Amino acid sequence: MSESEKSNKFPFPIEIDEQTASGSYANIFMANHTENEFFMDFAFLGPGAKKVKVHSRVIITPKQMERFAMMVNESVRKYEESYGPITPKKPIIN
Repeated sequence: MSESEKSNKFPFPIEIDEQTASGSYANIFMANHTENEFFMDFAFLGPGAKKVKVHSRVIITPKQMERFAMMVNESVRKYEESYGPITPKKPIIN
């Protein structure tokens, strides 16, 4: 059993292909919603770039978005316990 399988908290195996496992960097993200879905776009803006390129869009239900928000908040709390507070450099733009 691999380390990722041992740490899996789901009652089923999680599989990830090599390209997805390598990840991609996003320094811009946006969230929008309809009555039934949330849309999260992850993008990259490089130095001197004239436009932002969205490289991933995740669409989830409102119930899953609430779970996602709770997970992210818990992850940030644990991070700040270990490394100190994260202070945003700029206000959030809606």
